[in-house]
Amino acid sequence: MKHFSGLFKATLLALLLLSARSSFAQLVVDSIYDVPTMATDFFSGTCVDVVNVTYQGSPLNMSFFEGSQSNIGLDMGILLSSGNVFDAVGPNDLSGTSTFIGLPGDNDLNTLTMFSTYDAAVLEMDIVPHVDTIFFDYVFGSEEYPEWVGTAFNDVFGFFINGPGIAGTQNIALIPGSNLPVTINNVNCNLTQSPYYICNDPQNAYCDGNYSCPSWTDSTIVEYDGFTTPIQAYAIVIPDSTYHVKIAVADASDGILDSGIFLGVNSLCGDGQKPVADYDYVIDGETVGFTNLAKYVRSYYWDFGDGASSNVRNPTHEFAVAGIYNVMLITTNYKGSDTIVKTIDLLGTGMQNTLDGVQVLANPVTNVINVSNLIAEPVQFYLFDNVGQLIRASQETGSFSVNVSDLAAGVYVAEIGANGKVYRTKVVKQ
Repeated sequence: MKHFSGLFKATLLALLLLSARSSFAQLVVDSIYDVPTMATDFFSGTCVDVVNVTYQGSPLNMSFFEGSQSNIGLDMGILLSSGNVFDAVGPNDLSGTSTFIGLPGDNDLNTLTMFSTYDAAVLEMDIVPHVDTIFFDYVFGSEEYPEWVGTAFNDVFGFFINGPGIAGTQNIALIPGSNLPVTINNVNCNLTQSPYYICNDPQNAYCDGNYSCPSWTDSTIVEYDGFTTPIQAYAIVIPDSTYHVKIAVADASDGILDSGIFLGVNSLCGDGQKPVADYDYVIDGETVGFTNLAKYVRSYYWDFGDGASSNVRNPTHEFAVAGIYNVMLITTNYKGSDTIVKTIDLLGTGMQNTLDGVQVLANPVTNVINVSNLIAEPVQFYLFDNVGQLIRASQETGSFSVNVSDLAAGVYVAEIGANGKVYRTKVVKQ
């Protein structure tokens, strides 16, 4: 049973969640990637080898994040949350964003916070460092701030390591200059550790004016009402030895009002990944479904080659007419951008060819399209651009040539018809 303050907290939360939320936020979270994949991609590199990655929690509790255009202080990495990771996305227009997951807590975190924990998200891995000191960059944030500082709702983060040269299992996630674990009650705007606390509460009812708390409309801020400055956890290790690492975050005393831990991609000598643009597609008539294949992207820009564009990850686009289109995808994150262009053929890969005795010669062409025509009667010749616009039309007898010196380089479609039959082929002008 919750005590009275817990009941009040739950009631307050329910009222707050009735408010509408803005969708214009600069923190990007993406839960499509599993934690083992992200841990290997981000942390395994020249300094360490990462193996045996495991994860305890709901799929809602973990994601990739890109924070370079937010106020979280880290550019990219892994977000672990005691609630729904998407609740971390700002702007901060609610005072009590929360998702109750209904999962158990963690015994090691119980010890740190001195209360029972709930909805723990736990990432574990074995690392083999090739250096004598390892570092993890992190930011701890929470919706428990600032109202529930000094109470039993002491949400907590722990970074545990054990291995050669380390006595037992040690928590290295500590407030700098102290032996205090990172919890709501140990870092906030009322304590001597306040240099490591950032007020993110637009109401600013608890912190003094020196904290420069943001406004309601600031779209760069995250949803958490408070969070730490970027802090670095480090441990002295024996190179080429195996160490076990456990990273965990949880709610304390109840399962509401989320807390989260942002693990920076630069930890363990990792580096942000510049997105490599790529995509696949499926054609259904004039409708094309596109599937983005780039990883760890904050924004997408599609140019479909017909004047239309999109910013969604996996768009579906209907082209007005059958044709050949150059579709461009630009993917971007804090490391840079990458571009790919693919030619989408909506005219059929084999083209239609039911008219014997006709053939376009020497394709690609430069200034002239030469056509071999063995049909005795006249034929109708048409030339279309790559979006189906007619640009040449004539009636021809025998073999003939068509001057295209005035046309731009690109892909065209030649169509020759007679007796109800047609020969159609792509023509590439250089």
